[in-house]
Amino acid sequence: MDHYRALGVDKTASSTDLRNAYRSLIRQHHPDRQGSAGAAQRRRSEVRMHEINAAWSVLGDETRRAAYDREQRAATTSNRQRASARERRAREGFRPFDPGDDPVMPAEDVAGKAGYRHPGFQRWLGVLPPLLFMSALGVGIVGALALPQLLAVAIALFVLSLLSFLAAPLVALTESARNDRR
Repeated sequence: MDHYRALGVDKTASSTDLRNAYRSLIRQHHPDRQGSAGAAQRRRSEVRMHEINAAWSVLGDETRRAAYDREQRAATTSNRQRASARERRAREGFRPFDPGDDPVMPAEDVAGKAGYRHPGFQRWLGVLPPLLFMSALGVGIVGALALPQLLAVAIALFVLSLLSFLAAPLVALTESARNDRR
């Protein structure tokens, strides 16, 4: 809320002009003068009186008025600086943070280099152990219920799943170490 606007005076108004504007507005909007008005009009007058009194409490005291004027000048300057910075950035257009190359696959990951493994290999390495385990479980159930010869296959699949559960993290660690050395 602009206190000068609340009192209807200019920022360069003298203390006498401020006092006269305050007294005039108080007489006009005082609740005692609103006796015959409706409830909505009385409420608007109360709100307006609050604004007028708040403005007078600041502008009626020379020290507070000087501090208020300094704050308004600082805020106006700050707002202008922010607005000019926004306008300057808008004129410049979009600028990426990193204007350098952004290849899809960096040079060290290009196929044909020694030690390169396709990303599908890592996916299979993550899927293989549970896949073998589920296969062992399925074949074991079928072997127990219908074909006892399949129990040997189920045991072999189970052992392979255990080995792959142990080997998968080791392979991932060696791949990581190999990539770090490059």
